[in-house]
Amino acid sequence: MGRRGAAGQAARRRTESALQLADLAEARYRGLFEDQPSPVIVTDGLDLVTELNTAARNLLGPGAAGRPLADSLGIGRAELLRIESPVTVRSVVGEVRNYVPAAHEIDVGDGSVLVQIVLADVTEQCQRQEERRAFTGRLLAVQDEERLRLARELHDDPLQQLMYLGRTLDEIAEDPLLAARLVDLVGKGRVTAKSAATAVRALIHGLRPPLLDDLGLVPALRKLIDNLHSDGDLTVGLRVNGPESRLPAELEMTAYRVVQESLNNVIRHAEARTATVTVTFGEDVKLRIRDDGRGMPPASRRHPGVEAGLGLVGLRERVSQSGGRLMISSRPGRGTVIQVSIPTHHLAVPDEAVGVSVSHRPQRAKSSAAVI
Repeated sequence: MGRRGAAGQAARRRTESALQLADLAEARYRGLFEDQPSPVIVTDGLDLVTELNTAARNLLGPGAAGRPLADSLGIGRAELLRIESPVTVRSVVGEVRNYVPAAHEIDVGDGSVLVQIVLADVTEQCQRQEERRAFTGRLLAVQDEERLRLARELHDDPLQQLMYLGRTLDEIAEDPLLAARLVDLVGKGRVTAKSAATAVRALIHGLRPPLLDDLGLVPALRKLIDNLHSDGDLTVGLRVNGPESRLPAELEMTAYRVVQESLNNVIRHAEARTATVTVTFGEDVKLRIRDDGRGMPPASRRHPGVEAGLGLVGLRERVSQSGGRLMISSRPGRGTVIQVSIPTHHLAVPDEAVGVSVSHRPQRAKSSAAVI
């Protein structure tokens, strides 16, 4: 009897000790839960809020407990965890903040599961991103305005003077009174003047292609491809899907710059034999530039701007400003595909992370346009 009594007392002491440890663990958890600076929301299997920490109560109000999560956040748990962009939440005092949700399940042991959602405040980062996007957009707009101004000035002054010089030299060359010793000199001057005029025209086209403003995207792209000629053997094809139509000027410029910089990148880095540009008109304008070159190293796609050409980084910003998405897929030795989708209604969307190609030894190439 004495041994049984001692065993019972020992069992009671172990039980009491276990209960004290459980109470201590509960107190520690409760302290961590309540003192967590980020809002923490616990929901049950029916998506009802069962518990909130102090930060969550300050954000959503104490009345959020017992109500569906969507009533407080405007979005259900399943959708909340699927989206990739930050969630905008208006607090009970009217302050708007941005949060990135993270969740994990808690098995409570009776067959039911609770879900704990932690909202990480990224408002400051979002504000800086918006400021950077606005600055980049203004910078791109100023850049395009300056290019347009330079193109017009080159067309109205240097090009016109070169053309006048060429015509004057033509008249002198045809003059029967021209001294024989000056014939070769005038002939060389004619060639130089015409070459300079051609170079200025090419410069004007690069700054602001006149066909883009006059006839639209597709004629400008045809001209761009026709002008890609030099010593190499790159063949570029253009394919147009859907009913061709004029687009807003900013959108046409963005699409043109995407193709222009992508092809320049192919020529400089890809060591490709062929490239194909596909333009699809529809609700969104879609561009696809594919080459059969050596592809891009994985590191350059994971870390934009590291060992990368600035051209595609700039394109990412330009496409983002137009409300579009830019995606790059590449495999070493299997070429690269650049895909861009731009909505015609110009609704802004968050930036997409994209890769940029690595800068390698320059290579010049010749283009033979196969236009369909």
